[in-house]
Amino acid sequence: MDTTADFEKAVDAMSGTDFGTSESDSIKVFETTVRYLVTRWDLHKAVRGGAQVADESLLVAEIGSLTLEFTRLFQLSGNPKWYDTVDRITEIFDKQQRMTRLSGTWPIFVSVREADLTQNGAFTLGAMEDSVYKYLPKMHALLGRSAIYEKLYQDSMSAAIHRTFFRPMIPDDADILLAGNIHVDNANQTTLPLNSEDQHLVCFASGMFATGSRLPDHPDHLDIARKLTQRCIWTYRALPSGIMLEVFNLVPGASSDVMRAHLPQDDCMESFWTVESLEHFYLVSSQPDFISLDEYVFNTEAHPFRRPKS
Repeated sequence: MDTTADFEKAVDAMSGTDFGTSESDSIKVFETTVRYLVTRWDLHKAVRGGAQVADESLLVAEIGSLTLEFTRLFQLSGNPKWYDTVDRITEIFDKQQRMTRLSGTWPIFVSVREADLTQNGAFTLGAMEDSVYKYLPKMHALLGRSAIYEKLYQDSMSAAIHRTFFRPMIPDDADILLAGNIHVDNANQTTLPLNSEDQHLVCFASGMFATGSRLPDHPDHLDIARKLTQRCIWTYRALPSGIMLEVFNLVPGASSDVMRAHLPQDDCMESFWTVESLEHFYLVSSQPDFISLDEYVFNTEAHPFRRPKS
């Protein structure tokens, strides 16, 4: 893309950053692993040699999105401790998958201290859970096929399709799918009302279903992937700004704020804009033969991991 000068400028800026220190009392292992290459790590206790104590409540993505990085580290180093670490977590996900309030999926918040994934009642494919699900077919690919990750993907996506996906009421009756959210108050609740809130972030799901249609071999998921992709395209085209909203609801009628061409702006930038969004834009714009998906698996920040040859 002929942006060498910009790249070198960014490298110079990063060279002045000290990643060995932090003003915070703890660091997020998930963010550190997926963006700068474990759950949070108490730096002060580590310095004193004290024992680490897991949080009582933690985002499920923070423990469920380390599998690719730790598995690849094991493949490169030959040290089994890296794979063993995430494999123990995967076993808990597997054991409790049918025990949650929305059977087949896992809630947004879990108790790491008690190794309990069943108590929270909020479920989504969006922020705070997305990377857990997208890593399932990716791990299937990185391991050269895996029965446990195929099962986790199949059961979770079956639940998502039947419980969270819906076709919105829109003027042109386009054949698109959205993924809403569900909150289950108790394990005995029989009616599961769907919150029709959708997120820009869930555009990832089209790639996940496309991958799942080939690797775990679910051909019907390819049509779902197409409808999820069309949903993102439709939303971009429908708004006067030409930009899809980060969070929105598609229900009968529309908010006047949504249809305004000039919306309020915040003077801030999320870290994933540079380490994730720009990388994905680059890959989408590149030629098909730029990098082979038969040879590489991308982590959630689009870092390529080479798949071992069979």
